[in-house]
Amino acid sequence: MEPLQDRILIVDDDPLNVRVLVEFLRGEYGLTIARDGQQTLDRLQAGPLPDLILLDVMMPGMDGYEVCRRIKADPATRAVPVIFVTALNQPFDESAAFDAGAVDFLTKPIAPAVLQARVRTHLRLRRSERLLTRQNAQLDEQVRARTRELSLTKAVMIRALAILSSLRDDDGAAHQRRTQNYVLALGRAAQRHPAFAGAISDRMLDALYRLTPLHDIGKIGVQAHIPGSTRSPAEDEAEMRRHPVIGRNALTAALESEGAGDIEFLHIAADLIGSHHERWDGQGYPDGLAGDAIPLPGRLMAIADAYDIAVSAPPWQPGVRHEDAVQLIQQGSGSRFDPRLVEAFLAAAEEFRQSAGHYPDDPA
Repeated sequence: MEPLQDRILIVDDDPLNVRVLVEFLRGEYGLTIARDGQQTLDRLQAGPLPDLILLDVMMPGMDGYEVCRRIKADPATRAVPVIFVTALNQPFDESAAFDAGAVDFLTKPIAPAVLQARVRTHLRLRRSERLLTRQNAQLDEQVRARTRELSLTKAVMIRALAILSSLRDDDGAAHQRRTQNYVLALGRAAQRHPAFAGAISDRMLDALYRLTPLHDIGKIGVQAHIPGSTRSPAEDEAEMRRHPVIGRNALTAALESEGAGDIEFLHIAADLIGSHHERWDGQGYPDGLAGDAIPLPGRLMAIADAYDIAVSAPPWQPGVRHEDAVQLIQQGSGSRFDPRLVEAFLAAAEEFRQSAGHYPDDPA
């Protein structure tokens, strides 16, 4: 709550000068007196802070310039405006006052009307500054609250879509959670690889971690095989291979309809969903991209996905050991996988092994 009166600290070692200032200002302001520089600093430390300081220059011990410099050097007191009230009247005295951090400079003898006008002006400015500071703090909190709300909303929507996507897979949500950790570990290792210097930001890694559960979202749109139908296994495979395109097209259509084409997070999502089955040698799908033409999110996801599939076989099939999965990834270097990312994978292989046991496959 704002005080009923503005508080002014008068600093002067001459009792007569103090009486004059008090006579000019009493009744309208709350007044406090300090006799020297050290007493001034002690009162400021003890609080509460004044709204304005009227400061003499020539005092025993610490002069007014030094007092002002110390006030302005302390983050707790630097916002308090200081007006010098002094018998000094040379231009260099005034310059020294402003250099020390004062907002105004008055010379004695002082006309009451001038003093009161300057005091009112600087107190009004001080109130405006405090009001602006409070408004900025409130605005910052509103922005933080809105950002938290949007972040939580985004996380919930991604998780909901991921749950829907997992209904088409036997390994369910556990696969999504493991691959999140794999992509994060691989991305961090790739950040340290010279070939990817500056190409993988922390912001990109955060987006990939959040988005990895959606990499197979297109499977929602794949027409399931109906027992007794005439569709061949090859046709079933071709239908399943449509899922990257289905997912990517759904996202890009939403991007265009909502005018969100400049949002990096959503472009990373489209690249991840649409390219994680491409191969380094161009023999992948859906677009047959090769080499660096494959978006980086897809290349990262390809390794994470392949590793998890290898070590997390369904119950009716024997899985492979971590060491065997590492060998499979190495064998795919330069053909199935980006060889530079394989090097990063080998550097992060132990993190992969540890993450593989965190979320065992379950019906959920």
